[in-house]
Amino acid sequence: MLLDVDLVPHLVESSVQLHRLRHSLGPGADIMPAIDPPWELAELTDRYGGEADRALRAHRLGRAFLRQGEVELARRHADETLSAATEEQRPDGFLLLGAVALAQGDGDGARAHFSQAIDAYDSAGNLDARAATEHNLGVVSSLAGDAEGAAVRFAAAATRLPPVLDWSVTQVLNPGSSSVTRPIGAAGLPLLMKAGAEWSHLPTAAGAPRQLLTLTTGDGALVIDLAAGAAELESTVLKPRVTETVAERLIIDLADRDLFTATLAHVRGFALPMALGDTYHALGRYDLADRYFRAAASYRYLNQAIELPVVWARLARTYVAEGDRHYRQQDTTAATAAYERVVRVVDGGFELVGPLYEGAFEPLAEETLELLKAPDPLTFDAVDYARRIVVLQALSSLQQIANSINYLGIPDDVIPIHPWRYLQNQARYFAGQAIQAERAYLTFKGTAEKEAFTRLALEQAVAAQKSAVKVEQKKLEVAEEQERVARASRKLAEDRIQRANESWEDYAAVAEQTAFYDEMSAFYAAPEGGVHVDPDHAQKLGIQLTHVHERYTGLFGSSDFYYVKDVAKSDLFRTMNRSRSKLTRELELRNLDRKISDLGGELEVAKGQVSSAVKGKQAAQAQLKLAELHARQAGAQLAAFQDQELTPELWDRLAEAQREISQRYLNWAIGAAFLMERAYEFEYDTTANRICTRPY
Repeated sequence: MLLDVDLVPHLVESSVQLHRLRHSLGPGADIMPAIDPPWELAELTDRYGGEADRALRAHRLGRAFLRQGEVELARRHADETLSAATEEQRPDGFLLLGAVALAQGDGDGARAHFSQAIDAYDSAGNLDARAATEHNLGVVSSLAGDAEGAAVRFAAAATRLPPVLDWSVTQVLNPGSSSVTRPIGAAGLPLLMKAGAEWSHLPTAAGAPRQLLTLTTGDGALVIDLAAGAAELESTVLKPRVTETVAERLIIDLADRDLFTATLAHVRGFALPMALGDTYHALGRYDLADRYFRAAASYRYLNQAIELPVVWARLARTYVAEGDRHYRQQDTTAATAAYERVVRVVDGGFELVGPLYEGAFEPLAEETLELLKAPDPLTFDAVDYARRIVVLQALSSLQQIANSINYLGIPDDVIPIHPWRYLQNQARYFAGQAIQAERAYLTFKGTAEKEAFTRLALEQAVAAQKSAVKVEQKKLEVAEEQERVARASRKLAEDRIQRANESWEDYAAVAEQTAFYDEMSAFYAAPEGGVHVDPDHAQKLGIQLTHVHERYTGLFGSSDFYYVKDVAKSDLFRTMNRSRSKLTRELELRNLDRKISDLGGELEVAKGQVSSAVKGKQAAQAQLKLAELHARQAGAQLAAFQDQELTPELWDRLAEAQREISQRYLNWAIGAAFLMERAYEFEYDTTANRICTRPY
């Protein structure tokens, strides 16, 4: 049934949407064409998807359309979700309706729908879903500028939430399994949506879609305006194919992701049906091959000059192969019916009827009839060789059947002219040749598979080396960042040493001045009078004591007096301040010297880090160059393999040719054996009836 559904408009629209939105929505997001699916597809979905899943499907489509900015389609699917939802699923529908209302700028409507969801979750006792809905209400309040209301909602939803909108919120994403922390604000607050057991983020504002698409084709680059929609893609890529006359321009490199995505309609309408038709033909399922080839013929952008005759030849070959099977099984009625789909012999000429001459194939009927009427059909160049061969094969088989000739080309009532022993030797010879050809087939087929494996290994090596290049590029970026950090660290260490030296010089100068000021302050602030100073203390303070010797003469004679003169308190205070300032200054300078020494060590470490980072960067650059070299070598090996004359495809074709030769020899061997049996029966006037003309 799907083969009969016209999906071209939907696939073209899908191609546009994928190119427009994939970058902004991310690799895992669902992307849908912004048009209704065909009713046949919707009917199949409902039939095999089940009524119970209808709400989930509608909810998922609604979320996808909402992410794409298709708000009206999202609302339609939200309404469908509610109409098909069970009691348990209804709150999820309210969540989606709230998100749609928020996307339309209807904050009050969003708040109302989210409140309905909260009431429903409360009734169901689903506390996790209620917390998520509280979060969504906080988003509505945040976008409306209601910071206080948003803080209250977030506080009800989050495990930890400071009531300040510039901070972050920790919100459960999959309850019981994970959480996310993100900034508060319009750009950082996605909605939390739930459908069944799944939780997902739904951004309140979608990213900017892609506007232009550049495709690389055989004719150069095609620039497509994606904003113009599907019509632009059709007129630029698909419609020109219909009238193209150069085969090379019809080739689409499906390995090119952008080109593959842009030609989804062509892949589904032509490439896949042809591939499946060939596959079923090789498997002998001619009925299915017929369906797929006819589906390819109905593709609306099928090239008329090149692709249409190819599809016709494949379909005609399928009918001939089906006829050959019936012919070998001696079912001439079924064989005739199959052959007559290609050509029918009637009194006075030929009649062309059937699928090969209807619909898209109708323009080929006239030239096929001219081929049949030509004096020498083999040289009738107006029809390509493939079509000539298949038409003449069908015509030859029909003529053989009409003349009671079996598929070996031998009449059933033939009387051989050769003796039976000669024919026996010929049968053995042909059978031996068939065996040799079959062995060659196996050899060629094995070689083809080995070569295909080699190609696959080379392609994987190219992909692996490209990935290695990307990894090495990342490593180089990390090494460059490490070098920048190391150089910044070294510069910081140098600056700190410079500032420490400046601090040493500044302190040395300022400390000397402050010491003088302290000394003078102590001198002038000292009290009057003197004080006795112990000689040991005076030595420590650096005070020079004055020793006095006086002689006194009295009534009883002369006496000598020795004593130390008191030190003026002002001198003592000044000297003590000077000593203290000197000690303090020397201590601080020693501390600064030690700090400068430490900073010098840090500078050496920073220099070592810079040196190590530079070497790491050089090693990363070398590894990147090596990875690029390996990638180029892998690409060159693959290119050299592709340029070989004996490619896997050629080996495969050689294998098929050998199988055809083997089959031909086998037919000749059976024919010779059949004639041998008839000669033996004629020579000995007996009936052997041992040779079966139906090998399978």
